[in-house]
Amino acid sequence: MLMALGRSRLRALAAVPLVAFLAAKALVDPVRPEDFWWHLRMGRVIVDTHAIPRVDAWTFTFAGAPFFDQPWLAQVFMYETERLVSPSGLIVVGFFVACIAQAIVTAASLRKGASLPRALLLQLFVSEIGVRGWSLRPQLLATPLFALAVLVLGDCREGLGKGDSHALRRSWALPLVAAVWANVHGSFPLLFVLIGLTAVATALDAPRGERSRRALRWVPVAAACFLATLMNPRGLALYGYVAHLLGSGSLALAREWKPLVPGVVLFETVYAIAALALVCVLAFVRRVRWGDLVILAPFVLLELRAVRNGIWLSLVLPPLLASWLPPAREPSPRARIASLVTAAAIAIAALLPWVKPHIFPAPYRSLFWLPRTPIAAVEFMRTSKSHPARLYTGVGFGSYVEAVMDDVPVFIDSRFELYPADFVRASIDEEVSPDDDALLREYRFDAWLVDKHREAGLAEELRSRRDLAIRYEDDDAIYFTRRWLGDD
Repeated sequence: MLMALGRSRLRALAAVPLVAFLAAKALVDPVRPEDFWWHLRMGRVIVDTHAIPRVDAWTFTFAGAPFFDQPWLAQVFMYETERLVSPSGLIVVGFFVACIAQAIVTAASLRKGASLPRALLLQLFVSEIGVRGWSLRPQLLATPLFALAVLVLGDCREGLGKGDSHALRRSWALPLVAAVWANVHGSFPLLFVLIGLTAVATALDAPRGERSRRALRWVPVAAACFLATLMNPRGLALYGYVAHLLGSGSLALAREWKPLVPGVVLFETVYAIAALALVCVLAFVRRVRWGDLVILAPFVLLELRAVRNGIWLSLVLPPLLASWLPPAREPSPRARIASLVTAAAIAIAALLPWVKPHIFPAPYRSLFWLPRTPIAAVEFMRTSKSHPARLYTGVGFGSYVEAVMDDVPVFIDSRFELYPADFVRASIDEEVSPDDDALLREYRFDAWLVDKHREAGLAEELRSRRDLAIRYEDDDAIYFTRRWLGDD
């Protein structure tokens, strides 16, 4: 009896590794500058002006160009949270959002017959596939919505499979999910992908004579969700934005949009191959329904197409794995004990942003942000008497300058969908191997804010120019201006 009690208490700790993994990503890993700062700036603009911008006003290269700010609701949420509870509080809120998404998918695994420890361990196993999706940006805020759709659609499918004629009543939450998701992140079409795949899966689960009828029952659900997505500031134009994203050649140039191949992200590639190999083994050993494979396959392809899509696969896969494994026989730990242990682990982890400066060595001791975020350099620029009108920056530095300085337009930021592919490619080439004065002749820069780590070649080239002066330099950034600009 004592051994059984000990095992029960041990199983109650099953959530701790998953919480620790999420904390390591959301609370310890420094926030990257590429997306975070731009979204904070847009949230501030929307709150201050009570309007969503429709043209670019933050770069000198594409000033006045049409701009579709789809994730406006997520940006306002991020800005207001940061304003009310500090940057540390915003980071903790992002951690809570990740925990909520994981909790919803864990609940979906429990409904597939997994015990609580098994459901949590399955979630932990696949979480590394989606590690890039837990960055603090609008995509993170969309993960609980995606997870809720997975849970609801899974329940509806199982109910239809058991002959419950009212099973689709459980889908009442999906239009609400669609309405919010369409204003939070551009991934909202995945809701229709999930509905379509579930419709096919329920048809495959049914006897041959009932398959068409089962599939057609999902049409009203999809129609209601479509109408709900029109509850956005631009109406049907939202789908034009989605079409633009799908056809954009610029996005494919971003590192996180590259295919999952060893030359791009070795660890994620190896891990994903190992996880998918386990899936294949289970699929052959267990009696897997064809509908399960129909739901899984598109998300595997999405992951192979772009590494950032792994987050969706990591939320779809655990309930399917749980349904393929034998039903749990061991008694689950007491819900109260498991809940208290999980809550304590989350609460302790949530303190990390405040205790982090006392635990981790410099440069992380004083910053929540990635060390190469140009905080000190931009503060120097902000307090200078003269501000540049045509500032060269890379993607990450550009986003941070936009967030801090209202009167300095930049060369480029993280909105790759705004720019032509040739422009983005030229910017990346300038970071890696600068081409003499090619960009200088075209864009007539009067200042450069250079990342000394990613743009070391450019920094050395600019140092050799006699018409430039170094106004500021630290370990991560260097700020050049024309000699006639600045405090001489």
